[in-house]
Amino acid sequence: MSCDGRFSVVHNGIIENHASIARELRERGVSFLSDTDTEAAAAVMDAAYTVCEDPVAAIRKLAGAIYHFHAKDTKLDQY
Repeated sequence: MSCDGRFSVVHNGIIENHASIARELRERGVSFLSDTDTEAAAAVMDAAYTVCEDPVAAIRKLAGAIYHFHAKDTKLDQY
């Protein structure tokens, strides 16, 4: 769940780059209640939705954040 409770994420697996995602979001002022990969995913959704107000675009941003890690690009796109 995102820190403000706006988004919940359910997934099956491990988001291996969740620490780098969380670190980058913390640098942008995002707060976390835990160190879980699920909360990092919800935080990406929340940050993306805050900018675009489009849930589908927010889901694409999350998928891109995870995909970019596997493509060796660990930086999130600007929100």
